[in-house]
Amino acid sequence: MAELKFTIKFITPLLIHGVIHGTEPPAADHLGLAKALRGCWRFWFRAAVGNMVSDDELRRLESSVFGSAEEETGGAKFRMRVEPVGDLGDPAVIDLGLSRPATTKGYREGCEFQVSVLPRGRMTNDERRALSAAISLWGHLGAVGQRARRGFGSPVILSGKTSFNSPRGLEHYLRTVIEQTEKMLQEFLKAKGVSTATGRAPGSSACFTLGGLGQVAVGPASRGTDIDAVLKQVHGTNQCLKGCRDSCSGLGHAVAGRLASPVFLRLHKLDDGYCPVVTWSRSDGGHSDCARQWLLKLGFGSYLSGDPI
Repeated sequence: MAELKFTIKFITPLLIHGVIHGTEPPAADHLGLAKALRGCWRFWFRAAVGNMVSDDELRRLESSVFGSAEEETGGAKFRMRVEPVGDLGDPAVIDLGLSRPATTKGYREGCEFQVSVLPRGRMTNDERRALSAAISLWGHLGAVGQRARRGFGSPVILSGKTSFNSPRGLEHYLRTVIEQTEKMLQEFLKAKGVSTATGRAPGSSACFTLGGLGQVAVGPASRGTDIDAVLKQVHGTNQCLKGCRDSCSGLGHAVAGRLASPVFLRLHKLDDGYCPVVTWSRSDGGHSDCARQWLLKLGFGSYLSGDPI
Protein backbone atom coordinates (compact mmCIF):
# COMPACT_ATOMS: atom_id res chain seq x y z
CA MET A 1 0.00 0.00 0.00
CA ALA A 2 1.34 3.45 -0.95
CA GLU A 3 2.72 5.69 1.74
CA LEU A 4 0.85 8.76 2.88
CA LYS A 5 3.12 11.81 2.64
CA PHE A 6 2.40 15.43 3.48
CA THR A 7 4.07 18.53 4.93
CA ILE A 8 2.83 20.32 8.04
CA LYS A 9 3.59 23.91 8.96
CA PHE A 10 3.04 25.28 12.44
CA ILE A 11 1.41 28.71 12.42
CA THR A 12 1.84 29.15 16.18
CA PRO A 13 4.87 28.29 18.34
CA LEU A 14 5.48 24.55 18.75
CA LEU A 15 6.26 23.58 22.34
CA ILE A 16 7.62 20.05 21.89
CA HIS A 17 9.84 18.57 24.59
CA GLY A 18 10.79 15.15 23.28
CA VAL A 19 10.07 11.82 24.90
CA ILE A 20 11.32 12.79 28.38
CA HIS A 21 9.21 15.47 30.02
CA GLY A 22 11.10 18.62 30.88
CA THR A 23 14.03 18.08 28.53
CA GLU A 24 15.00 20.78 26.08
CA PRO A 25 13.74 20.00 22.58
CA PRO A 26 16.65 18.69 20.47
CA ALA A 27 17.54 20.26 17.15
CA ALA A 28 15.77 17.49 15.21
CA ASP A 29 13.19 15.80 17.40
CA HIS A 30 12.06 13.30 14.76
CA LEU A 31 11.05 10.42 17.01
CA GLY A 32 9.51 12.58 19.71
CA LEU A 33 7.31 14.48 17.27
CA ALA A 34 6.33 11.30 15.44
CA LYS A 35 5.10 9.75 18.69
CA ALA A 36 3.30 12.95 19.62
CA LEU A 37 1.55 13.07 16.24
CA ARG A 38 0.50 9.44 16.47
CA GLY A 39 -1.01 10.16 19.88
CA CYS A 40 -2.88 13.21 18.53
CA TRP A 41 -4.34 11.22 15.65
CA ARG A 42 -5.50 8.54 18.09
CA PHE A 43 -7.14 11.27 20.17
CA TRP A 44 -9.20 12.63 17.27
CA PHE A 45 -10.09 9.14 16.06
CA ARG A 46 -11.39 8.31 19.55
CA ALA A 47 -13.23 11.63 19.76
CA ALA A 48 -15.10 11.14 16.48
CA VAL A 49 -15.67 7.37 16.48
CA GLY A 50 -16.25 7.28 20.24
CA ASN A 51 -19.34 9.39 19.68
CA MET A 52 -20.79 6.68 17.43
CA VAL A 53 -20.02 3.36 19.15
CA SER A 54 -19.67 1.72 22.55
CA ASP A 55 -16.43 1.81 24.54
CA ASP A 56 -15.64 -1.85 23.83
CA GLU A 57 -16.25 -1.39 20.11
CA LEU A 58 -14.13 1.76 20.12
CA ARG A 59 -11.12 -0.06 21.58
CA ARG A 60 -11.36 -2.76 18.92
CA LEU A 61 -11.71 -0.24 16.08
CA GLU A 62 -8.86 1.91 17.35
CA SER A 63 -6.58 -1.14 17.44
CA SER A 64 -7.60 -2.04 13.89
CA VAL A 65 -6.33 1.35 12.64
CA PHE A 66 -3.40 2.11 14.94
CA GLY A 67 -2.50 -1.37 16.17
CA SER A 68 -1.77 -2.45 19.73
CA ALA A 69 0.50 -4.73 21.72
CA GLU A 70 -2.12 -7.45 21.72
CA GLU A 71 -1.23 -10.61 19.82
CA GLU A 72 -4.35 -10.58 17.65
CA THR A 73 -3.54 -7.18 16.12
CA GLY A 74 0.18 -7.80 15.70
CA GLY A 75 1.53 -4.39 16.79
CA ALA A 76 1.52 -1.07 14.95
CA LYS A 77 -0.34 -0.85 11.66
CA PHE A 78 2.03 1.74 10.20
CA ARG A 79 5.49 3.25 10.57
CA MET A 80 6.27 6.96 10.52
CA ARG A 81 9.07 9.27 9.47
CA VAL A 82 9.07 12.94 10.46
CA GLU A 83 11.79 15.15 8.97
CA PRO A 84 12.25 18.89 9.49
CA VAL A 85 12.16 20.99 6.35
CA GLY A 86 15.33 23.06 6.47
CA ASP A 87 17.29 23.97 9.57
CA LEU A 88 15.14 24.37 12.68
CA GLY A 89 17.83 26.35 14.44
CA ASP A 90 18.15 26.51 18.21
CA PRO A 91 15.01 26.35 20.37
CA ALA A 92 13.67 29.79 21.22
CA VAL A 93 12.37 31.14 24.52
CA ILE A 94 8.57 31.35 24.19
CA ASP A 95 6.39 33.60 26.36
CA LEU A 96 3.30 31.61 27.36
CA GLY A 97 1.16 34.72 27.64
CA LEU A 98 -0.15 33.90 31.11
CA SER A 99 -1.29 36.45 33.68
CA ARG A 100 1.95 35.63 35.55
CA PRO A 101 5.42 35.60 33.95
CA ALA A 102 6.04 32.18 32.39
CA THR A 103 8.27 31.01 29.56
CA THR A 104 9.41 27.75 28.02
CA LYS A 105 11.50 26.66 25.04
CA GLY A 106 10.20 25.56 21.69
CA TYR A 107 10.19 26.35 17.99
CA ARG A 108 8.81 29.60 16.65
CA GLU A 109 5.89 29.64 14.24
CA GLY A 110 6.76 28.86 10.64
CA CYS A 111 8.68 25.62 11.23
CA GLU A 112 7.80 22.82 8.81
CA PHE A 113 8.05 19.02 8.91
CA GLN A 114 7.57 16.40 6.24
CA VAL A 115 5.55 13.46 7.52
CA SER A 116 5.57 10.01 5.89
CA VAL A 117 3.12 7.34 7.01
CA LEU A 118 4.10 3.88 5.76
CA PRO A 119 1.27 1.34 6.13
CA ARG A 120 2.22 -2.23 6.95
CA GLY A 121 0.84 -5.10 4.92
CA ARG A 122 -1.93 -5.80 7.43
CA MET A 123 -3.52 -2.37 6.99
CA THR A 124 -6.61 -2.35 4.76
CA ASN A 125 -7.79 0.47 2.51
CA ASP A 126 -10.71 1.15 4.86
CA GLU A 127 -8.33 1.48 7.81
CA ARG A 128 -6.06 3.80 5.82
CA ARG A 129 -9.05 6.04 5.01
CA ALA A 130 -10.04 6.10 8.67
CA LEU A 131 -6.50 7.17 9.56
CA SER A 132 -6.65 9.89 6.91
CA ALA A 133 -9.91 11.14 8.44
CA ALA A 134 -8.31 11.33 11.89
CA ILE A 135 -5.31 13.21 10.47
CA SER A 136 -7.65 15.66 8.75
CA LEU A 137 -9.57 16.33 11.97
CA TRP A 138 -6.30 16.94 13.79
CA GLY A 139 -5.00 19.21 11.03
CA HIS A 140 -8.11 21.41 11.14
CA LEU A 141 -9.33 21.23 14.75
CA GLY A 142 -6.32 20.07 16.77
CA ALA A 143 -2.73 20.87 17.64
CA VAL A 144 0.29 19.15 19.20
CA GLY A 145 2.70 19.73 22.05
CA GLN A 146 2.51 21.59 25.33
CA ARG A 147 -0.46 24.01 25.67
CA ALA A 148 -1.99 22.54 22.52
CA ARG A 149 -5.53 23.13 23.82
CA ARG A 150 -4.88 26.84 24.20
CA GLY A 151 -3.52 27.82 20.79
CA PHE A 152 0.09 26.62 20.72
CA GLY A 153 1.28 24.04 18.17
CA SER A 154 -1.52 24.80 15.68
CA PRO A 155 -0.72 23.14 12.32
CA VAL A 156 -1.77 23.49 8.73
CA ILE A 157 -1.35 20.70 6.19
CA LEU A 158 0.23 22.35 3.16
CA SER A 159 -1.62 20.18 0.65
CA GLY A 160 -4.88 21.76 1.86
CA LYS A 161 -6.09 25.32 2.36
CA THR A 162 -3.76 27.20 4.69
CA SER A 163 -5.23 30.71 4.93
CA PHE A 164 -8.67 32.30 4.75
CA ASN A 165 -9.98 35.74 3.88
CA SER A 166 -12.49 35.90 6.74
CA PRO A 167 -13.96 33.90 9.64
CA ARG A 168 -17.00 33.20 7.46
CA GLY A 169 -14.80 31.59 4.80
CA LEU A 170 -13.15 29.47 7.49
CA GLU A 171 -16.57 28.39 8.80
CA HIS A 172 -17.64 27.21 5.34
CA TYR A 173 -14.40 25.28 4.86
CA LEU A 174 -14.57 23.58 8.26
CA ARG A 175 -18.18 22.50 7.69
CA THR A 176 -17.09 20.72 4.52
CA VAL A 177 -14.08 19.09 6.21
CA ILE A 178 -16.07 17.82 9.20
CA GLU A 179 -18.88 16.46 7.04
CA GLN A 180 -16.38 14.70 4.75
CA THR A 181 -14.47 13.10 7.63
CA GLU A 182 -17.71 12.00 9.29
CA LYS A 183 -18.73 10.30 6.04
CA MET A 184 -15.33 8.59 5.75
CA LEU A 185 -15.57 7.26 9.30
CA GLN A 186 -19.14 6.05 8.81
CA GLU A 187 -17.99 4.17 5.69
CA PHE A 188 -15.17 2.67 7.77
CA LEU A 189 -17.64 1.48 10.42
CA LYS A 190 -19.90 0.02 7.74
CA ALA A 191 -16.95 -1.89 6.27
CA LYS A 192 -16.23 -3.25 9.76
CA GLY A 193 -19.86 -4.32 10.17
CA VAL A 194 -20.47 -1.89 13.04
CA SER A 195 -23.80 -0.20 13.64
CA THR A 196 -23.68 3.45 14.69
CA ALA A 197 -27.05 3.28 16.44
CA THR A 198 -25.27 3.30 19.81
CA GLY A 199 -24.08 6.90 19.42
CA ARG A 200 -23.94 8.89 22.62
CA ALA A 201 -25.86 11.97 23.62
CA PRO A 202 -23.63 15.04 24.13
CA GLY A 203 -22.21 15.16 27.63
CA SER A 204 -22.82 11.47 28.35
CA SER A 205 -19.16 10.43 28.10
CA ALA A 206 -16.30 11.19 30.46
CA CYS A 207 -13.96 11.30 27.44
CA PHE A 208 -13.54 14.03 24.84
CA THR A 209 -16.01 13.30 22.04
CA LEU A 210 -16.87 15.03 18.77
CA GLY A 211 -20.42 14.63 17.53
CA GLY A 212 -20.46 16.99 14.57
CA LEU A 213 -20.95 20.66 13.70
CA GLY A 214 -22.78 21.41 16.95
CA GLN A 215 -19.53 21.31 18.93
CA VAL A 216 -17.24 23.42 16.71
CA ALA A 217 -17.24 27.22 16.59
CA VAL A 218 -15.20 29.89 14.84
CA GLY A 219 -14.37 33.03 16.78
CA PRO A 220 -13.74 36.60 15.65
CA ALA A 221 -10.69 37.70 13.69
CA SER A 222 -7.76 38.93 15.74
CA ARG A 223 -6.65 42.52 15.81
CA GLY A 224 -3.25 42.47 14.15
CA THR A 225 -0.78 39.77 13.18
CA ASP A 226 1.40 39.59 16.31
CA ILE A 227 1.01 35.92 17.23
CA ASP A 228 2.29 36.42 20.78
CA ALA A 229 -0.38 39.06 21.40
CA VAL A 230 -3.08 36.85 19.88
CA LEU A 231 -2.06 33.89 22.03
CA LYS A 232 -2.14 36.08 25.12
CA GLN A 233 -5.74 37.02 24.31
CA VAL A 234 -6.89 33.39 24.32
CA HIS A 235 -4.36 31.84 26.68
CA GLY A 236 -4.29 34.35 29.52
CA THR A 237 -8.03 34.45 30.26
CA ASN A 238 -8.60 30.88 31.51
CA GLN A 239 -10.33 31.59 34.81
CA CYS A 240 -13.27 29.81 36.43
CA LEU A 241 -16.21 32.12 37.05
CA LYS A 242 -17.11 30.27 40.23
CA GLY A 243 -13.89 31.18 41.98
CA CYS A 244 -12.22 27.74 41.87
CA ARG A 245 -9.50 28.82 39.47
CA ASP A 246 -7.23 25.84 40.15
CA SER A 247 -9.82 23.05 39.94
CA CYS A 248 -12.49 23.96 37.40
CA SER A 249 -13.96 20.93 35.63
CA GLY A 250 -15.39 23.19 32.93
CA LEU A 251 -12.00 24.50 31.80
CA GLY A 252 -9.61 21.84 33.14
CA HIS A 253 -6.98 22.09 35.87
CA ALA A 254 -3.49 20.92 36.74
CA VAL A 255 -3.86 20.25 40.47
CA ALA A 256 -5.34 17.47 42.60
CA GLY A 257 -5.25 14.99 39.72
CA ARG A 258 -4.78 16.74 36.39
CA LEU A 259 -7.96 17.19 34.35
CA ALA A 260 -7.55 17.95 30.65
CA SER A 261 -9.69 20.80 29.41
CA PRO A 262 -12.89 19.80 27.56
CA VAL A 263 -12.38 22.94 25.48
CA PHE A 264 -9.87 22.54 22.61
CA LEU A 265 -8.93 25.92 21.14
CA ARG A 266 -6.53 26.33 18.22
CA LEU A 267 -5.78 29.13 15.77
CA HIS A 268 -6.15 29.38 12.00
CA LYS A 269 -4.43 31.89 9.73
CA LEU A 270 -6.36 34.66 8.02
CA ASP A 271 -4.94 36.80 5.24
CA ASP A 272 -4.45 39.65 7.71
CA GLY A 273 -4.44 37.97 11.12
CA TYR A 274 -5.62 34.92 13.02
CA CYS A 275 -8.91 33.33 13.96
CA PRO A 276 -9.61 30.97 16.90
CA VAL A 277 -11.51 27.73 16.42
CA VAL A 278 -12.89 25.84 19.40
CA THR A 279 -14.15 22.28 19.80
CA TRP A 280 -16.11 21.89 23.04
CA SER A 281 -16.84 18.43 24.40
CA ARG A 282 -19.45 19.72 26.80
CA SER A 283 -20.26 17.70 29.90
CA ASP A 284 -23.20 17.85 32.25
CA GLY A 285 -21.00 18.93 35.17
CA GLY A 286 -21.68 21.95 37.34
CA HIS A 287 -18.92 24.01 35.73
CA SER A 288 -19.95 23.79 32.09
CA ASP A 289 -21.20 27.37 32.24
CA CYS A 290 -17.65 28.50 33.09
CA ALA A 291 -16.48 27.31 29.67
CA ARG A 292 -19.48 28.91 27.98
CA GLN A 293 -18.85 32.30 29.61
CA TRP A 294 -15.15 32.05 28.73
CA LEU A 295 -16.01 31.44 25.07
CA LEU A 296 -18.50 34.31 25.03
CA LYS A 297 -15.82 36.57 26.52
CA LEU A 298 -13.52 35.62 23.63
CA GLY A 299 -16.24 36.57 21.14
CA PHE A 300 -17.60 33.16 20.10
CA GLY A 301 -21.28 33.40 19.21
CA SER A 302 -22.55 30.22 17.58
CA TYR A 303 -21.52 26.75 16.47
CA LEU A 304 -21.10 25.69 12.85
CA SER A 305 -24.56 24.13 13.18
CA GLY A 306 -26.02 27.58 13.78
CA ASP A 307 -26.90 26.88 17.42
CA PRO A 308 -25.81 29.51 19.97
CA ILE A 309 -22.85 28.82 22.26
